Amino acid sequence: MPIRAGCLALALLIAAPPVVAAQDRDPAAEFLGRIVSSVRVEIESRPVTTADLLALVDVQPDEPLRREAIRSSVGRLAALGQYQDVVVVATPAATGVAIVFRLIPRHPIDVVEFTGDTGLPADELRRLLRVRYGGLPTTERLESVEEAVRRILADAGYLSGRASARTVETHEPDRATLIIDVAAGPVARIAEVAVTGVSPLTREEILSRTGVVVGGPYRPRDLQARVAGVGDTLRAEGYYEAATTVTGLRRDDGVAVTLFVSAGPKVDLRFAGDELPPGDRDDLVPIERYRSADDDLLEDARQRIRAGLARIGYRDANVTVQRIAAEDGSRLLITFTIARGRRYVIDRVELKPGAALPEHALREALRIQPGDPFSEAELAAATARIVQEYQRLGYYQVSATPEFQVVESGEQVDETRVIVAPNVTEGPRGTIRAIAFEFAGGASKVSEADLHAAMASRPAGPYVALTVAQDVRQLETFYRDQGYRSATATITPSFGNDGQDVTLAVRIDEGLLVLVGDIAVVGNQNVSAQSVLDVITLRPGLPFGMAAEAESRRRLVELGIFRQVRIIAPPLLPGETRANLVISVEESPASTFGFGGGLEVGRRATSTGDDQFEFAPRGFIEIGRRNLGGRNRSVNLFARVALKPRTTDESTGDGTGYSFNEYRVTGTLREQHAFHMDADLLASLTAEQAIRTSFNFIRRAADAELLRRLSPNVHLFGRYALDYTELFDEVIAPDEQPLIDRLFPQVRLSIVSTGILWDRRDNTLAATRGTLASADLEVAARSIGSEVGYIKLFLQGSAFKRLGESPRTVLATRAQLGLARGFERLVPVFDESGQPILGPDGNQLETPIEDLPASQRFFSGGGSSVRGFQVDRLGVPEVLSENGLSNGGNGLIVLNAELRTIIGRLFGRNFATVGFVDAGNVYAKAGDVDLSRIRAALGFGFRYDSPLGPLRLDFGFKTRRNRIGGTLERGWEYHLSIGEVF
Repeated sequence: MPIRAGCLALALLIAAPPVVAAQDRDPAAEFLGRIVSSVRVEIESRPVTTADLLALVDVQPDEPLRREAIRSSVGRLAALGQYQDVVVVATPAATGVAIVFRLIPRHPIDVVEFTGDTGLPADELRRLLRVRYGGLPTTERLESVEEAVRRILADAGYLSGRASARTVETHEPDRATLIIDVAAGPVARIAEVAVTGVSPLTREEILSRTGVVVGGPYRPRDLQARVAGVGDTLRAEGYYEAATTVTGLRRDDGVAVTLFVSAGPKVDLRFAGDELPPGDRDDLVPIERYRSADDDLLEDARQRIRAGLARIGYRDANVTVQRIAAEDGSRLLITFTIARGRRYVIDRVELKPGAALPEHALREALRIQPGDPFSEAELAAATARIVQEYQRLGYYQVSATPEFQVVESGEQVDETRVIVAPNVTEGPRGTIRAIAFEFAGGASKVSEADLHAAMASRPAGPYVALTVAQDVRQLETFYRDQGYRSATATITPSFGNDGQDVTLAVRIDEGLLVLVGDIAVVGNQNVSAQSVLDVITLRPGLPFGMAAEAESRRRLVELGIFRQVRIIAPPLLPGETRANLVISVEESPASTFGFGGGLEVGRRATSTGDDQFEFAPRGFIEIGRRNLGGRNRSVNLFARVALKPRTTDESTGDGTGYSFNEYRVTGTLREQHAFHMDADLLASLTAEQAIRTSFNFIRRAADAELLRRLSPNVHLFGRYALDYTELFDEVIAPDEQPLIDRLFPQVRLSIVSTGILWDRRDNTLAATRGTLASADLEVAARSIGSEVGYIKLFLQGSAFKRLGESPRTVLATRAQLGLARGFERLVPVFDESGQPILGPDGNQLETPIEDLPASQRFFSGGGSSVRGFQVDRLGVPEVLSENGLSNGGNGLIVLNAELRTIIGRLFGRNFATVGFVDAGNVYAKAGDVDLSRIRAALGFGFRYDSPLGPLRLDFGFKTRRNRIGGTLERGWEYHLSIGEVF
């Protein structure tokens, strides 16, 4: 039943005979002006005490009853969208009139249950029903739902299936369960099969591919999909006009099935005459891509070829397409015949002398040079650019009629020279002499300085018609952001006698300033209303601006805890200046659970420098809970484990057997807008055990991070971490390890860090344009509980640029710089037996160390840095062991550049090639960073846009091979991974 907003059902519930209002009288007239003795809100006869809901009612006790108050109250309650009807009941009372707002709630369906003989599994029936309606059938008639279930059953072969639907309402919250009683009956059987049509497939092949068997179940939906698959297979083999259908005729003994498979002719595509224009042939003639050869597609292809030839100077090119069918109809030959004709080349560009714009500016706008191919389309575009440049400078009447003239070609018999001229008529140049404001209501409530700032047009600046039109929209937006929701603006230019002096008359009708009244939050269950109010920028008493409304909605959506967010402002009555807002939310499920598993396949470097494949079973589990304590606070537990060989070093094992558990367990607490700030708090506890190239480690850490959004693209963070790391199974011999690793195989770090991130990429997984820049600074100090101290800076920046209009070719670049320095510390010296070594004065000797622990040093090389090297194997000789294993260093530089080009599609997804240049190195000290010592690698790779993300295979080749421990490095490496390098 539709909402009857504003409808008053006035019942006189007193002992005396009821007073019945005449049909043509306003039933509220009996009570208007009386003092309201009480106001009550009921939902299905249950009194409502929720303050948020009561705040929507404008009718107040001890005040006269006003029609406007009743209408606004009903309008706000109805605008919630949660009630089927709003009924107002007025009862005379001893001291006036008692008002009751009776809310008849909607009972949206949130559960669908199936009973009886469902035939299909209930979960499958439920899924198919959701697919048919695009979700739960919350507003559909029961008869429609019953028919939908019968169709689903019939598609699955239950041709005599029946369904009966009913709803059971629930309360607190008001919902309904849709119960569908099903009698599926028996599955229909195939009694007879007929195969018609002409195709290269035999009857047996068609029956085998479609799975049709006499006596087997007749399932129309599956059968239609398999028959359509036969047609797809034929079209993939070049039968572009293939057609397939399946029909079923019910009989007493079952269903007679007829399969129609017509392949049509096999299509051959040929090109005759001159060459195609440059470009992808499939883009010009997408017959194979669309697997179709209809006339419209062929005509589009012909026009594409002709336009492509015109762009490179062949303006008279002739392209024809011809279809020739074989006599027996088995083949169809499609031939595109191309006659390029003479090539037109620009001989020179003639510009009128005395133009207002300098010649170099005109030629820069034209972007065409002598010797370029002549194209009428490009000449028109170049002329339009010149006109835009004139208009930008104030020539508001500028016009152009581009012309070209053919000249003698001389000795070039296959080439025609062309003289082009844009032929610009400049007209007067308009300059704004004044901007005059006029306000419909007299004096303005906004300063003219603010209005000038909102406009792009400026006194003494050029008059640009497009800018003036944009100023109208900017002024209206400015006012509406200030709370003047109905403001309108017009700008009328007036010109002097010479057409050069322009006055802009700006007329503004500001309307009324609308302020935010009460704000009610409804629909929330686990999240408190105060948490919602803390997030939004709308505040009672402040202007109800459109910008504040949009920002509030964005912040609520960004929380990620609501399925739906609506900010409702009921229509204001004439003269009303306060908007009582309703924020209606629908919460997402509070609990989340996920798990998965798989097999990790990768390479691991041994201490000898060789690689060995590893196969590691792995799995993960994740449990989360949102909206803790009624606030936007969540906890999450994530755990993953991989069973790996303990080592591939033959000195400690043979690399077989899953004796090493690589795991990570992280518990996270996240609160958005923590401490009533526009900042997010993230606290976590982590325990992990993992493998690095030259050592294994166990790590325990606790950290807290505060993330502040300075803008949608700029983020500032501060972090504190307490980290305990233990190294074991070190592959590098002790005498080749840094002293700090021998003295502190277990180390406690207390770290304070800060950083800033600027992200303007269009896609975080596979960017095609934009930039990413970040800076991280961290400090560990003994004064705050760290066993060793250091300072570390890491800078990185990436840029992505499309080459051309489409994102098919992207140039991606990245630079990374890491610098670190340890704080000097004196540590006692012990001999091999663990006894302290004493000095001449009898005191224990101490030695200074100023290195970083292994967990904090920089490593490089591998699929995510310099791809010509194994993982963690890149470094200057000072950081490498005899076998080429890296100890890491305090200085890092990495430079990457790659060209990504989409060359086609594979299984319906993009397939791309990549050419790249990588360079970089790891240095023992920050002061050792030297660009002359960087090592480079060239390579190529492939990308496939898989459902899991970009699947990446790269081959990197060192530009120079060094000898390490008397052995020449391997010249190349390959890397298989998911996700772009950067």
